[in-house]
Amino acid sequence: MQLNALTAPPIVRVAAVFRTDMPRSARCIPFLDCVGTFVALMLASAHSLAVPINYTETRSGDLSFTVPAFVLDAGNNTISGTTHVSVNSPGLPRFDTDFDDFAFQIPTGLQLVGLSLSFLTTAFNANGANLELRLCVDIGACESGPAELLGTEKVDLLGTSPMAIDFALALPLSAGTFSIFTSGLGIAVANTNIAQASWFSDYTWTLAVQSVSEPNALGLLALGFAGLLWIRRPKIAAIQYRVSRTPLSKARSMSAASFSRLS
Repeated sequence: MQLNALTAPPIVRVAAVFRTDMPRSARCIPFLDCVGTFVALMLASAHSLAVPINYTETRSGDLSFTVPAFVLDAGNNTISGTTHVSVNSPGLPRFDTDFDDFAFQIPTGLQLVGLSLSFLTTAFNANGANLELRLCVDIGACESGPAELLGTEKVDLLGTSPMAIDFALALPLSAGTFSIFTSGLGIAVANTNIAQASWFSDYTWTLAVQSVSEPNALGLLALGFAGLLWIRRPKIAAIQYRVSRTPLSKARSMSAASFSRLS
C-alpha cells in the first residue's frame, strides 16, 4: 500500500508521522500488554484447573497407610470415613475398634493452610468419646519416634462440630509428605451395670490448600509491567505532543517514500 503525504487523510498522516518517529523501546508496549494479559490468563486457568481430592471410605475403601498418599491440590480437599469403639464388659473387657489413618502429599508450590474435622457421633451408654491424633512427617512415621512428630490433637466427638485442627500450631505446612495417625480412641461408659457401651462417628476432614507462588508472582509481574509503562510514558507523551503540534504544511512536505516504508 502506498500513501501520499498530500492526499492521505489527516488521521493517517498523524499516525504515519507518529509511527515513523516512535523509538523501538516505545513500540514494544503493546507487546508487553499482551504478555501481561497472557501470563494473567495462564495463572487464572491454572487455578481454575485445580482438582481437590474428595475421598469417601464407603466408595473407595477403608483408610489406612496401605492406601497411597493423597496428592492434594489447591482448594478444599475432603476425606470422609467412619470410626467407632465398642466395648463388652462381662469378664475381661473386649473391644471392637476402627482406627483410621491416612497420608497426604503437598506438591511444590502449594501449602496446607487449614485443617478442620466435622463429625456426627451416636453413642450408646457412653458419655465420652474422643480421638487422639498425631501429625507426622512421611508415611506411617508416627510410631517411629519423636523426631517425626509435628504435633498432637485431642478431639471430643461429643463436642462442637466442625472443629479447627492445628496440631499445636504446626500449620501451615509446605511441600512434602505427611501423615495423620489415630493413636487412641477413648470411651467413657455411662452405666457400668450395662454390659455394653459404644459410639460410632461419621467424619469429614477438610484440608485447605493454597498456592504459595501465584500471588507473589502475579504481584511482582504487575509491579514490573507498571514500572516499564511508567518509564516509557514520558517518551510517548513527548512524541504524541510533537506530532499533534506539527503544522500540516510541514507534514505535506514529507516525501511519499517516507510513508511507503510503513506500508
